[in-house]
Amino acid sequence: MKTFSPYAIPIVIPLYMFLPFTRSALMIHMITSSIIGCVNIIQMSSSILIKVISILGHLLLFAPILYFKIMYKPNIFSFIILIFLTLLFLKMPWWPYEFSRKKFILIYWIIYTHLFIILINKCGNPARTR
Repeated sequence: MKTFSPYAIPIVIPLYMFLPFTRSALMIHMITSSIIGCVNIIQMSSSILIKVISILGHLLLFAPILYFKIMYKPNIFSFIILIFLTLLFLKMPWWPYEFSRKKFILIYWIIYTHLFIILINKCGNPARTR
């Protein structure tokens, strides 16, 4: 498996479900990763079956979010994860995604920023944590 998703999804979902303090940092990345992963899969030249299985795998990231039915406001740890992921994407010795590195990072940041603004507005006061 050449992308991060087969490794990240089985780690992130249990973290989100069983360690509540990680939810505010992980939720925005789970949504962003799911969106960009699905778009990347659609761009790939794979069989329909592989695409469907891969998209379903990425949509699994929404299961714990929908289960808990709480919108978590992103916090500083969410931003630290964003910086870490950006550096990781820049330093990877291989690039398995359909988009170029720069385009992938730009899309990730755009989705993250939009979700950040939506979640801050939906969850209210940025000083309040949940």
